[in-house]
Amino acid sequence: MFYIGIENHISPKSILDFFHTLLPHLHSEIYEDAYCYEEPTPDIAINYYESPSEFKVVIEVSLLHKQIDEDTLCSIYTELSRLLANQFRCKTLCEGTHYGDNPTYPGYSLIWNNNKAFLADDYGCDFFDEGGGPVKILREISVDSKTQHGVLQQVLT
Repeated sequence: MFYIGIENHISPKSILDFFHTLLPHLHSEIYEDAYCYEEPTPDIAINYYESPSEFKVVIEVSLLHKQIDEDTLCSIYTELSRLLANQFRCKTLCEGTHYGDNPTYPGYSLIWNNNKAFLADDYGCDFFDEGGGPVKILREISVDSKTQHGVLQQVLT
C-alpha cells in the first residue's frame, strides 16, 4: 500500500476514471470507507479521504493481487504521483524516503509540480501529523520519469 496526496479537491469518480484510463485491463475500485473491499476484490483498491493539509485529498492505493518489492513499488507510486499531478494540473505528494539524504529519516516526501520533482519534508507538518503548517520543500531533484513509467507499465500489465 502507498499514499498520494493531491493538492486540489478531486472527486472519487475522477480519480477512479484516471485509474480506469491509465490501467484499463485492471479492475480498480475506490472506497470512502477504509478497507471495506467487496468480493471479488479488485486488482487496485483505492481508499479516498480528505485532509486538512494543503493536500486536500489523500488516496491510499493497494495492489491486492501482486507481490511487489520496495524499489519497484517506489517506481510505481512515484510515477502515479507524477501522472496525477499532470492530469489534474496540481501538486501531488508521495513517499520520498528513496530520494532523501538520510535513508532512516521518516519525513521525506516527493512533491510533483509542473512535471518537476521536489524533495520535501512533511515531518511535523499538517500533512504528516495535523498541526505544523505546510510541507517544506527542500530542493528540486531529478527523477527519471521515463524509467518510472516503464516500471509502472511492466508491473501492472
